[in-house]
Amino acid sequence: MEMRALGSSCSTGNGGSAPITLTNISPWITTVFPSTVKLRSSLRTFKGVSSRVRTFKGVSSTRVLSRTKQQFPLFCFLNPDPISFLENDVSEAERTVVLPDGSVNGAGSVNGYHSDVVPGRNVAEVNEFCKALGGKRPIHSILVATNGMAAVKFIRSVRTWAYETFGSEKAVKLVAMATPEDMRINAEHIRIADQFVEVPGGTNNNNYANVQLIVEMAEVTRVDAVWPGWGHASENPELPDALKEKGIIFLGPPADSMIALGDKIGSSLIAQAADVPTLPWSGSHVKIPPGRSLVTVPEEIYKKACVYTTEEAIASCQVVGYPAMIKASWGGGGKGIRKVHNDDEVRALFKQVQGEVPGSPIFIMKVASQSRHLEAQLLCDQYGNVAALHSRDCSVQRRHQKVCYWFKIDHISFYYSTITKTRTIYC
Repeated sequence: MEMRALGSSCSTGNGGSAPITLTNISPWITTVFPSTVKLRSSLRTFKGVSSRVRTFKGVSSTRVLSRTKQQFPLFCFLNPDPISFLENDVSEAERTVVLPDGSVNGAGSVNGYHSDVVPGRNVAEVNEFCKALGGKRPIHSILVATNGMAAVKFIRSVRTWAYETFGSEKAVKLVAMATPEDMRINAEHIRIADQFVEVPGGTNNNNYANVQLIVEMAEVTRVDAVWPGWGHASENPELPDALKEKGIIFLGPPADSMIALGDKIGSSLIAQAADVPTLPWSGSHVKIPPGRSLVTVPEEIYKKACVYTTEEAIASCQVVGYPAMIKASWGGGGKGIRKVHNDDEVRALFKQVQGEVPGSPIFIMKVASQSRHLEAQLLCDQYGNVAALHSRDCSVQRRHQKVCYWFKIDHISFYYSTITKTRTIYC
């Protein structure tokens, strides 16, 4: 049986046009055409982007709201069998199947529509690759829950790895999140993704930092994993826990590790327990008993490293020595930190630190004068493999906030750099 598309025609880019002839068309097929196919429509378009169907160059995916599908006679057919394209080079188009009741036939959807962009051959290769390495679960699709440089670098890196490993850069489907602001500027991460899903605009609390929204988008698009990038929700321990409940992989550390290392007091206690040198501080005398997990710190031990009153802060500063820092354990971005040189300054500034980060535990640490802020970057997996990804210098700061940093520390000895990495890995 043959059926022609109603209400529109298709141009193949060769100057001619012809109705699309299809056979065995499933009910409510939404067809996403590759960038080589141009759709003629009465819809207003600008820069290749339709006001209803957004198609970026190189991205074979669209947003089609359920309430507008009646406005797209080209995309709507009725026949109980699978779709098959016969002519006009449309056979390369991606497919989206939505049943009349709104359910999705297959894996992956955007705004209720399914998009299958991973060929079966690549799926098999990814499965075999995972099995050969002893992996537990292959990843065929990833929601990139961030924007900007982080999203672009991740997508390009995955594409490069997929091409070098499987011979196809589309072996892993990459789904982007797009705010109206991103759409307005034709953001790079949307353009190069396989598929994207629109999310609310405004501050990141409405989109990239919204844990509930990210989990919902991961479910809607039926991805295997979520990559949070950096910033936004990447350090929110609620995200990995929420995804775990839905059976979705979080490409990042577990919540326990986030909580431990995102807390300055807890991370300092863990460092001490792993024999990593630390500056004198209010918790220098506190030890985690041997044999205890280094991922979590018992509450009774944690409290011993805190100061609760101005008098306790003064006493601790006198022990570690001036100049000292009054720091909020949950502080960040330059908030909850004050440098003090004497008891009077402690009395004047202790309450300020408490007020800037309400509810946060407070601790005292010795100031490291004439020093540099050096870091060793780590990559760890659930199988116990750990790699040190070189180092970086974050010494250029303004108001205790990093302004810029240099990747790889060149001005310190190789020996010191090696020792730093080794100790960090051990931690």
